[in-house]
Amino acid sequence: MRRSSTIALVAGLAAAGTLTAVASLPNVRNSRMLHPFSKKPIVVPGEDGAGRLLFSGWRVQPAGRPLSVGDMPYAGAFSPDGKLFAVANSGYTRHELHLIDVASEKEVAALPMNTSWNGICWSPDGSRLFVSGGAQNRTADIHVFVRGGDGAWQAGTGLKLTGNTPERSCIGGLAISADGKTLFAANISDDHLYVLTGDGTPLARVPVGDHPGACQLSADGKTLYVANWGGSEAVAVDVSSPEQPKLTRRFTVGKHPADLTLSKDDRLFVACSSADQVSVVDLKTGQTTETIRTTLTPNAPGGTTPDAVTLSPDGKTLYVANADNNNVCVADVSQRGRSRVRGFIPTGWYPTTVRVTPDGKKVIIGTGKGQGTGTNVTRVEPNGPPRRVHHGNLLRGILSFVDTPDDRALADYTRIVRANTPYNNDKLRQQADSRVKTAIPNRVGDSSPIKYVLYIIKENRTYDQVFGDLPQGNADPSLVMFGRDVTPNHHALAEEFVLLDNLYCSGEVSQDGHPWSTSAYATAFTQRSWVLGYSGKGKPADEPSVNDPVTGYFWEACKAKGLTFRSYGEYRNHPTLAGNVSEPYSGKVQPGENPPGRDFEKADVFIREFKEMERENRIPRFTVMSLGEDHTSGTRPGTFTPQACVASNDVALGKIVETISKSSVWKEFAIFVIEDDAQNGPDHIDSHRTIGLVISPYTRRKTIDSTLYTTCSMLRTMELILGLPPMTQYDAAATPMFASFTDKADLTPYTGLPARIDLMAKNPGTAVGARESMKLDFTEYDRLTVAEEDTLNRVLWHSIKGKDVPYPGATRSAIAP
Repeated sequence: MRRSSTIALVAGLAAAGTLTAVASLPNVRNSRMLHPFSKKPIVVPGEDGAGRLLFSGWRVQPAGRPLSVGDMPYAGAFSPDGKLFAVANSGYTRHELHLIDVASEKEVAALPMNTSWNGICWSPDGSRLFVSGGAQNRTADIHVFVRGGDGAWQAGTGLKLTGNTPERSCIGGLAISADGKTLFAANISDDHLYVLTGDGTPLARVPVGDHPGACQLSADGKTLYVANWGGSEAVAVDVSSPEQPKLTRRFTVGKHPADLTLSKDDRLFVACSSADQVSVVDLKTGQTTETIRTTLTPNAPGGTTPDAVTLSPDGKTLYVANADNNNVCVADVSQRGRSRVRGFIPTGWYPTTVRVTPDGKKVIIGTGKGQGTGTNVTRVEPNGPPRRVHHGNLLRGILSFVDTPDDRALADYTRIVRANTPYNNDKLRQQADSRVKTAIPNRVGDSSPIKYVLYIIKENRTYDQVFGDLPQGNADPSLVMFGRDVTPNHHALAEEFVLLDNLYCSGEVSQDGHPWSTSAYATAFTQRSWVLGYSGKGKPADEPSVNDPVTGYFWEACKAKGLTFRSYGEYRNHPTLAGNVSEPYSGKVQPGENPPGRDFEKADVFIREFKEMERENRIPRFTVMSLGEDHTSGTRPGTFTPQACVASNDVALGKIVETISKSSVWKEFAIFVIEDDAQNGPDHIDSHRTIGLVISPYTRRKTIDSTLYTTCSMLRTMELILGLPPMTQYDAAATPMFASFTDKADLTPYTGLPARIDLMAKNPGTAVGARESMKLDFTEYDRLTVAEEDTLNRVLWHSIKGKDVPYPGATRSAIAP
């Protein structure tokens, strides 16, 4: 089913005739609202008929009967008698083991854990449950829950692995022998398989590969199969002698295998999350005999993310959770070598587990992020003080109980999935036509008058924090923290060029925000890792082997096209940027020179190099820049005040834009500016809404563009300018920023505005929040956990708003409509 987006340009006078409102109206229903300034309908995330429109522009409408659980329910297993289903949620919110009565679909127990992750298994007699401990778990590497004589469940004594340290522990998968005497645990953080007795006595430890994740024991109990998440392989370990396990075979599969399952006819099905496929291995020959693509269309680029897999009890049907496509793929695997995809079941946002009841009558689907986020601000009273929650707390995992669909029901489900998915194969070649001609090509490879692109990635601000004082935008002025007095250049650029008041970060936090900002994707491992690290529950070992997207980064696409590129700070140590990084910008200067510390100093480094490259006619076609002092260092005594940090960032931006706009290449230039994520502030529309700028002679000047855009929209627009194909389904499906551009160049240059506050102002020892700020690590932008970010946010709020202004404090309210 083809689904193309239509851009409707709604023009009208605004702000005494100085601004024009522009809105995009995709074919959605109840998620519209009237723009408070233009009074034109705009599309925002929220309820959308029977489903919900996500901030990403994708829509969810989960099938089945929902049961609320915590976010990221990875592991799920049925009790030996099939009456209970155990699932552990291991995300940002409180970790719990949920026990569900399969017949009634009701929860019978919720048992807390301090941190957990990716594995679960029952003892053969059903009296004990083992759940993998999360990263750096100092109390137990494996949680143990026991059923008492009265049938009630409670926590038992947890198990510790020997031969590792707490910093190198995060269990990716668990399995137990049929007699319950031997327990197997795959430790993703030290690349070893651990073998223990059922009561935790260590038996053996054997290296198995890069980030071993899911594991499953063969029916005869002699072989354990393990998926090596970072190694593009599954391995077989002979465990017939538990004290002497031996790795016997390696099977090459697709990239980032996240889960696996065994059939009764000696086939191993491996869900390869970054390859968008299930690799089918014939265990008799050791060869991959089939590759089942789980994408909605066969030619789709990366971005489906199959991260969980299971078989029906009769072994004829394979179910695969497609995390980033919000569906479960259903495949007929009854004939060896002739598998076929039958259809898709719609799910909530980011499915993370799928299981079929032992009687085959129900499919249980665990959804990692529920049905979207929404605003992170609530008010107990209409005009009362705001209360804020980090959007990690807005993630609401659900279990959906779906009656196993026959062909007709599956066909209906598939139609829903297609309708909810904005991607189609046509977008690989051509985007939907805009109703007016602009400098942005509609077709990949068509020419653009824009030749050079500068992409600036900043740190963590919401729209309302900065632009909430612009009455012409969709804003809440009570949430402003860094308004025009602190950010005069941001405000002037938004008003002189285009105000984007419906722009959303594709990532949640910096850990996934930077991959989203540079590759239009974040791997399944990254998604499962940040919810632990940012919630203070430890951080799994997450090297590039599990984090780097298979589809590559933007500069890699440039290299493949033969385009020059350069980085100023962003991913400066990544091997794919070797030889194309500004070393002085990152602090590597000549003896006697002072490294740039502040953003306005870094801007001087860029300007110096830019002018040199301009003289030598070697300006890169694509430049990416990290400009992140707007993150601030809180009120740590002796450091620059939050306002001074943000003002420094603002001055730097103004200087950079002025230099380019007064250069010889201005007539062929475009500058895109966005935050990597919006985690550090309140917003009255959605916790992902952020500030962004599009600055070019071809910008539709003095307009308000209220199109629902994302980070991926910026990436797609830059790709179209540079003649690059989409990297993933997400940038392919994103709405390009046609409405922000025109085909007529206005070469009027921009003159940067000076700071309105003291850039050198420092925090005194008596500053509000000084003591709390001293405890935070600001050596890198992204070192803080979410708990620490919340501390920083409180410090910023009270230092700017005053001690007596109530902080938009954390609340556990339901998802806002």
